[in-house]
Amino acid sequence: MFGWQIAGLYLLLGLLIAVFAGLVIGSLGMEDHLEDWVRELQNSGTPGNAMPADMGWGERIDNGFSHVREIVGKVWLYIVIGVALGTVLAFMMSVIALSAPEMIILRKVLKPRLIATFAAIVATGILLVGFIFNLVL
Repeated sequence: MFGWQIAGLYLLLGLLIAVFAGLVIGSLGMEDHLEDWVRELQNSGTPGNAMPADMGWGERIDNGFSHVREIVGKVWLYIVIGVALGTVLAFMMSVIALSAPEMIILRKVLKPRLIATFAAIVATGILLVGFIFNLVL
């Protein structure tokens, strides 16, 4: 509707927010605010929560997919419930990062303080994107 330039800007800003939020949350050292089963899952692969240096890319990717399957296996029902209602689906499409279904899904893996930190950082980013789009459009 607005052209590829606006779509590209939206994509770029979305990626920047995601990377920035990840860096900020990572620097806050909030690993203690993950649910216990997530930390156990992280620690189950190798001691000290680090991947062995001799692990190749193929093994790392397989390990990642294995962890994703485990996590999705624990939250899939909440995803289906959130998407099954048309109104909720529209709401998720408009503010996916801060929607109620997203918070319910995140609550399965994060403790409330980390969810609040995530929501504050993403809300700030979304506000900045809004201001940027107001300037561009």
